[in-house]
Amino acid sequence: MMNTKILLFAMAALLPLRVLSAPQGAGFGVGAYPLSATTVSMWLLRTDTEAKPLPMLLVYFTGAQGWHSGQWESKFDGNIKEEGRTNYRLVSQDVVLEIAIADDKRTVWIQGKEYKIEQSNVYVVKNADKGSSKEKVEALGRFELPYSSDQPLAVLVLRNHPELEAKLK
Repeated sequence: MMNTKILLFAMAALLPLRVLSAPQGAGFGVGAYPLSATTVSMWLLRTDTEAKPLPMLLVYFTGAQGWHSGQWESKFDGNIKEEGRTNYRLVSQDVVLEIAIADDKRTVWIQGKEYKIEQSNVYVVKNADKGSSKEKVEALGRFELPYSSDQPLAVLVLRNHPELEAKLK
């Protein structure tokens, strides 16, 4: 459990600041953060031309108690380009957590399933530890996604919208 917390906290602290692509001066970043023994989160953010972070997508992943306590490898360096999209993955021995965004920034893929960002920008993947045949992706809606350098996005959204916590179970 400690290895997961250290890895995910480091990614949450460092990766959102990393510029992964730079169309017209704007960059892109990704973050991740463990919320509990059953829930972790990943998010995408872009930066405007003044490097101000603007969160775009937030995904909560849920599973059985301790499911994310193993070793994880991050694939967040933007080098995994497929079919006009960029993928960001956390990979463990048995589980792959994946979010992707189209080059036009209007379409996202969560665990390989396609969604439109204007319809929902917050999702939950239930049973993320069970594999693609049993996991269920649910759109939770469109929410303001605040940015703070002091708090992970996933925590801020739950604090501002406590009704979402029940939907993560």
